[in-house]
Amino acid sequence: MTDWEKNVCEASYYLGGFKDHVVSCGEIVIKGFVNAELIIGRDVVILGGGKITLLAGENCFLMPVKNPLLVENAYCMNLVSIGGRGHVWISELNTRKAYLFKTHVQVLNTEEAWLSRLANVKTVSKALKIVFASPHAYIEKLIPEEVNTVYTYKPYQGLSSVEGKEELG
Repeated sequence: MTDWEKNVCEASYYLGGFKDHVVSCGEIVIKGFVNAELIIGRDVVILGGGKITLLAGENCFLMPVKNPLLVENAYCMNLVSIGGRGHVWISELNTRKAYLFKTHVQVLNTEEAWLSRLANVKTVSKALKIVFASPHAYIEKLIPEEVNTVYTYKPYQGLSSVEGKEELG
C-alpha cells in the first residue's frame, strides 16, 4: 500500500455545509452551503447551494434546496441533477449518462442525457442519445449530426380534437 492510498479517506460527511479548497474522498456527502475549488470522490452527494469550481466523480447527485448551485466544470460518469427552488447551473458538463431537472448547462459532452422539466442546454458538443422527458426542456445548439432523439411524453395533438368535441356537443 502506497502513502497516497493510506491518505485517501473512505467517507466524508459535512452536515453544516462545506467551505474549503479541496475535498477528496471515496464517498462525499455535503448538506448545506458549499464553496469549494475541487471536489473529487467516487460517490458525491451535494444537497445545498453554493459554488464549485471542479467536480469529479463516478456517481454525482446534485440537489440544491433553497439557493442555486453553480458548478464551473463537472466530470462525472453518472450525474443526476435535480434543482429545487434553486436551480443547478453548470458551465461545462462531461458525463456518460445524465439526468437533468431544473438544470442549465452551457456545454454538454455525453453519451446519453435525459432532459426533464426546465432543463436547458446551450450547446451539445457530443451526444449519442438525448431523451426529452418533458416538453419544457430545450437545446439551443446541437453540433453532432447524428443523435438518437427520443420523446417520452405525448406532444399536444392540436385543436382538431377540441373542435371535433364541440361539433358533437
